[in-house]
Amino acid sequence: MAASTLIRTCILSFFIMIAFIGSISADVKLVLIGVAFEKDEVTPLINAKIELVDVQTHQAKEFITKEDGRFYFKLDIDRSYQLSLIGKNGEREDNRLINTESKSAPEVLRTTLSSAGKGMLSRVGDNSKPYTVPSAVPYATPNR
Repeated sequence: MAASTLIRTCILSFFIMIAFIGSISADVKLVLIGVAFEKDEVTPLINAKIELVDVQTHQAKEFITKEDGRFYFKLDIDRSYQLSLIGKNGEREDNRLINTESKSAPEVLRTTLSSAGKGMLSRVGDNSKPYTVPSAVPYATPNR
């Protein structure tokens, strides 16, 4: 009798835990904010086309920068995205790989894009890039 009660308690606890984890992931808010720069990596790019593509679903979102070069996107958890600065000729001038796997708390991710990027793919937060990302941010590992 005690064993069946223990089994029921374990099963009930398991379902409660699954429901709790599901409700946490549904509430996680992730936002990517960034700035697009000219080749000098100082002057903001005005009216630049920024594209965010979900690597799994291939769905794309676009943002046109304003006079300050800023852009932002809402992100989903457990996804990989390719972020690109699209040049006037339609070519990808700079790229970043954004990964939101294992994100369990609301977070603001930050990056920059530059028309001097030469189309190479890097991960958000590479210390070799001429921009700074807080060192405590685990999502960033650029490779340039």
